Amino acid sequence: MSHSEESDAPTSPSKREDFNQKEWVECWNRAMEENKATIPRVSSIRSTRLAGFRARISEHGEEAVRRAILNAARSDFLNGRHNGWTANIDWIMQHPNNFVKVLEGNYDNDKNKASGTRDCNDDFNARLLDKRRGVEPPHLTEKDFENDRFI
Repeated sequence: MSHSEESDAPTSPSKREDFNQKEWVECWNRAMEENKATIPRVSSIRSTRLAGFRARISEHGEEAVRRAILNAARSDFLNGRHNGWTANIDWIMQHPNNFVKVLEGNYDNDKNKASGTRDCNDDFNARLLDKRRGVEPPHLTEKDFENDRFI
């Protein structure tokens, strides 16, 4: 077996075909454009970037990756509107912990949640912020649970 055959083994033709680079580049760039994001656009997804995409798709699925890309595009924090630092595709896709935080909405803006939908992180994050500010948490009653306040 030649050296080139050995190095091709991990990326066999079937492995290369399961990832449509053009589709994902378009998905990334379209999300950034449509949301007027300052996160840099990309021209290719290869090498370690490709490995990061494959890992995130394998761990979370394609729909979750699309959702994380959209979350990043909409985030003021990840777009440098808070402190000047701007995320990029590698920071999001190559680092599993960063990806999960983006996916779970840790960097979402309040205006992005204006649709009226809430998730379990909303109440938790509000309580955490109150705790940091020294505000006492509200006392829960049976009525809170009857009205599905926490569901």
